[in-house]
Amino acid sequence: MTTTTTTEGSTMKDARTFIQIDSDYALTDGTIPAGTDLVVMDQADVISESYESALNLYGFDDLGCFILCRYSFGFSNPVYGFLGRLPGACPW
Repeated sequence: MTTTTTTEGSTMKDARTFIQIDSDYALTDGTIPAGTDLVVMDQADVISESYESALNLYGFDDLGCFILCRYSFGFSNPVYGFLGRLPGACPW
């Protein structure tokens, strides 16, 4: 997990979770879980759990478009998924 620094200098864990999906997800389930956002981000940020490059997508029709124009958005290896605080996740 990543950490965020508060103004007092103490740190707390970032409770966000990333669930990677493929382009077939929109055809089979097609719903965005409650408490999450549909995003695209670079694979390196997923591995490091920094989530800094995450861009919100407004629907499943955006899946795939970042593979074609990935370098103009700074993604060397774009991945799609849900980012957020899932129900039941510990907030600290």
